[in-house]
Amino acid sequence: MKRTSRLLSAIILTALLLTITVALNNAADARPPRTLRSITGTVVRVIDGDTMKVRSPFGSIVTVRLYGIDAPEAPHGNMPGQPLGEASKSALEELVYPGSEVTIHVMAVDKYRRFVSIVETPSCYDSCSVNLSLLRAGMAEVYREYLNDEPMRSAYLEAERQAKKERRGIWNNASSYERPNHFRKRMSVSHFK
Repeated sequence: MKRTSRLLSAIILTALLLTITVALNNAADARPPRTLRSITGTVVRVIDGDTMKVRSPFGSIVTVRLYGIDAPEAPHGNMPGQPLGEASKSALEELVYPGSEVTIHVMAVDKYRRFVSIVETPSCYDSCSVNLSLLRAGMAEVYREYLNDEPMRSAYLEAERQAKKERRGIWNNASSYERPNHFRKRMSVSHFK
């Protein structure tokens, strides 16, 4: 009888440990690959089409640069903006307005100490990638020079391809479009934000 009881306890404990292990693996799989950390916070303001300020649960305000995309430059101080720079900023503000809750999956911290992140909003079923939404709307392009992670690279490139095909946003007049990084270089400014 004691042996049966111990065997049953061992089976239950093993099943419980297996369930916990599977749950932890599934939770880890929900985050994008190579994530340094995931933080839920509140949007304070949108700076331009690919950058925002977010208040962390600890009260600190961090600058978040959207990972893998580059949006047309909005005017900054004395620097002019690009065509659709303000429209790109407005598109981001529609997705993440001040006061809205977001989850930022930090992929890296850049030389300007911004959290380069995949940003999700719970306003859509099963969360929405703000980064992908902007690409699909044609309000940003894939920042190929800084996008190395699969399967995100494939998804981002496909979203951009579809936006180009349907001539959305910046792709509506693709012949006169200038990549944001080329615009910044032409203006001799490496960092507007």
